Amino acid sequence: MTGSAPSVRRQNPAYQEQCPPMGLDEILDRVTVGRLITVVGSAAGERLTREVCAVPVTDLPVTTLALGWLEHTARPEITAFVRAAQRIAVDHARFLVGAA
Repeated sequence: MTGSAPSVRRQNPAYQEQCPPMGLDEILDRVTVGRLITVVGSAAGERLTREVCAVPVTDLPVTTLALGWLEHTARPEITAFVRAAQRIAVDHARFLVGAA
């Protein structure tokens, strides 16, 4: 991209630096009706429909997703989410070790 590209994009009144806070289903719904173009993780590919075109981005470095929340937030859904994420991480690590 050229040095002027970001300012050109920002001239579009619909342009936003960050995706609005919403779930993947709503993101895909907005893409389907032509109201959003965005970059999503590879796992979103499993949820695509015929109406959505996905183009793999292969020239970016691998990234790490970090989740955060307020330290003293006691909400059962956060606890359940953290436990599920930990189980998935352990299972994924076992898979990688087994595949090596």
